[in-house]
Amino acid sequence: MLEEDRAGYAGADIIDLEAPEMVILNKQGLLTKASSPLAKDVEEAGQGEFYTADRFDYLAPAWNTKKLAKADIPQSLEDLADPKYKGKMGFEDSDVYWFAVLVQHLQKTEGMSEEEAIDLFRKMAANSQIIHGHTTAAELLTAGQFSISPNLYVHRIESLQKKGAPVAWKPAAAPLVPIVLALAVMCTAQNPAGASLFQDWMLSPEGGQQIILDLNRVPANEALGTELLGDIEPVVADIEPIIQDYARWTELWNEIVRGGAK
Repeated sequence: MLEEDRAGYAGADIIDLEAPEMVILNKQGLLTKASSPLAKDVEEAGQGEFYTADRFDYLAPAWNTKKLAKADIPQSLEDLADPKYKGKMGFEDSDVYWFAVLVQHLQKTEGMSEEEAIDLFRKMAANSQIIHGHTTAAELLTAGQFSISPNLYVHRIESLQKKGAPVAWKPAAAPLVPIVLALAVMCTAQNPAGASLFQDWMLSPEGGQQIILDLNRVPANEALGTELLGDIEPVVADIEPIIQDYARWTELWNEIVRGGAK
């Protein structure tokens, strides 16, 4: 998108990207302000100034119900740092954003210092096998390669459950971090009315939102999203400071991941 803009090519009317990428595009002045009347029905975490979420991917701890005793099901994120999970955990290695959001959240809600919150993740990684790819990690959890993982996609676990896999994520053992996938109309749109109409259709409960739900994904519409989440409130992150400091978060995350078992 940035290269097309530098080349003077108006190649898209509307885009669908993760919210952190939207922040980058907005800094270059490429996005119009969010204006859909249906944005008010979207979960708060998906209501951006220059984008509106159409769906979420939620990350949460999940476990194998045959491998993990009921007494060992974690009650909080902090529980996963307990050495009793050493060798029983799989840690997906790409979730810099999830890590940064939860460090922020632990500081705000638990009164931790940043270093204390980061150290919690170091301890989790030290308990873990390091896995690349959320789908691979979910499959290995199902197969019993490990008993629990702190960062798997809820929709993937739900789909596996429907196929009879011995996996679960409820009761939620940690704050749910939404990966926001959003729509935005480009400032350079050649068909701005068509782009806005498509956005409204994607956000409508009888249109795109229902299709997203039918595909076992989590729609951004608050009422439809509760069909999966119930009364669980996802974390609302301050995305822009994370993006501004993303190189540091990535460096911290890579150091943490290197502390896990290969």
